[in-house]
Amino acid sequence: YTDDVPLPPGTLHATLVMAQTSSVEFLSIDKSTALDTPGVVAVYTHEDLLSLGGDNAMGPILHDEFVFLPRGERVHFVGQ
Repeated sequence: YTDDVPLPPGTLHATLVMAQTSSVEFLSIDKSTALDTPGVVAVYTHEDLLSLGGDNAMGPILHDEFVFLPRGERVHFVGQ
């Protein structure tokens, strides 16, 4: 159980933004609203993951899904 473990001071939390529509092309992301929100420290995208040397592919057997959808890719389902 982790609910009763106190968090260290300065602990950061993360959240993912999921697609709200499907069958569309992912063209851009506007980070400004998130970055202007008090308490938001950073917004990370596909480009950031790759610039750090990370692997953006995942999947249970074949790594054929993206962690962060790259610009220009198709959104296949709501929640992707």
